[in-house]
Amino acid sequence: MPIENRAYLKKRLELACLVADQHRVLKEHTLPALAFRGIEIVRFDQLTADKRRLFQDYFARSVYPLLTPLVIDSGHPFPNVRHLALNMALMIERREGELIQQFFAVVQAPPVLRRLVALPNGRGRRLALFLEDLIGSQLAQLFGGFRVLDHTTFRVTRFSNTSLEDGEAEDFLDKFESARCSQIRGEAVRLEIAATAGARFVQMLQDALELAPCDVYRVAEPIAPTPKSGRVCRVCKSHQIRTNSGVEWWDSQTRPTIPMCFSESRT
Repeated sequence: MPIENRAYLKKRLELACLVADQHRVLKEHTLPALAFRGIEIVRFDQLTADKRRLFQDYFARSVYPLLTPLVIDSGHPFPNVRHLALNMALMIERREGELIQQFFAVVQAPPVLRRLVALPNGRGRRLALFLEDLIGSQLAQLFGGFRVLDHTTFRVTRFSNTSLEDGEAEDFLDKFESARCSQIRGEAVRLEIAATAGARFVQMLQDALELAPCDVYRVAEPIAPTPKSGRVCRVCKSHQIRTNSGVEWWDSQTRPTIPMCFSESRT
C-alpha cells in the first residue's frame, strides 16, 4: 500500500476515534451532568400531549419562520449547504390521482437558534429536546400537499483555507470574503450522517456532494454535539431552574481569570 494511502487511512481512523470519544463523553459525562443539574434530554415522541403542545407553540413562534424547505427535482438542484451547518434530508411523496411522485428535500436547522430547547417540568427541573428533533417532529407543516416518508440529519465539511500569512493584513478583508464564500461553495470533503439513515439518503448526498464512499461517516445522533449544543433556550421564560446557589447555571456568563503562571503573585 502506498505511503500516501496509509497516511490517509491513519487520519481517517483517528477522526473516527475522535467522533466516538465525543459521543462517549456525551453519554457518560455530559448527559448525566445535565440530569444532575435538572435537565433531562428526551425525544419528542416521549412527551405527553400537554408538553408536546408547548413545544409546538415554540416551534410555530420561533422556529418555523426561520426555516426554508428546499425540494430537489429537475428544476431545483441540490442546494449549497453551508460548511458544518446541521441539515435534515427528507424523502417526500405527492399523490395526484394514480400518479405518485417522490422527491428528496433539504431543511437547514437555523444556526441562530440554540441547539437545546427546554421546558419546565416541575420542582425546578426541565425537559429538553435537541432542535433537530423538534424540527423533525413538525416537518409535515413545511411541505403542504406532500407526505413525509422519512428523514435524517447530516452535516457537510467543506474545504476552507482561511489562514492569514505575515504581511497580508491589507488583504484581510478580501480573505474574509473568500472564506465566507468557501463556506458555501468550497469543495465538500466529508459527510457526517446519522447512523440510522437509509441507504437512499446516503447515496443521494454522496452523489450530490461528489464524495467517495470513504468520505462518508455514519455517526450516532445527535450529530456534532459541540459545547455550543449545551446552550439552552427556554420555552417558557417565566420559569427558571436554579442551582443551590440560586444562579441559573446554563445562562451564567463566563468570568475570565488570569492563569496562575501569569498572575502577579507568581512574578
